Amino acid sequence: MRQLIPMLCVAALSLVGCTPHSTGSTEVGVRVAKVGLYEAKGVVPDPYPPGTTSFFPPVINDWFVYDTALQNLVMSRETNTGDRAGDDSVRFKTIDGNDISVNVTVAWTIDPTKVGYRVQFVGEDIGTVGDRLVRPVSRTIIRDVLNDLASEQYYD
Repeated sequence: MRQLIPMLCVAALSLVGCTPHSTGSTEVGVRVAKVGLYEAKGVVPDPYPPGTTSFFPPVINDWFVYDTALQNLVMSRETNTGDRAGDDSVRFKTIDGNDISVNVTVAWTIDPTKVGYRVQFVGEDIGTVGDRLVRPVSRTIIRDVLNDLASEQYYD
């Protein structure tokens, strides 16, 4: 009995200050331990699956949520459409020297098993991942493919 009381006190104190952190039906959560009390400091390797609620103290943890649903990145020439204001179309030069601009929509999603890597090296939310990773990579790939075409091949 004497050993049970200190254990209950430690359990009660560890729950004080814990707040709920939830993920939606298409979201995956990532917890980052700021202080290594009970586990290693840094990104917790196992992501929190969709539709869960977990309790942990926010003072020693950071919480990030990524939407794993299909995202659309719209790069358009029209000023009122697309993800950025102004002309955001992809411009490239054909092998015969003509400059062409195309409107592009890229459909993409995040691999739920790789969200820990995204938090560490790319960005802390879905918008940052789109701006820092998806946009530059997709523009580069599109240009690489279209730069090998002649103007007639592009129009065909």
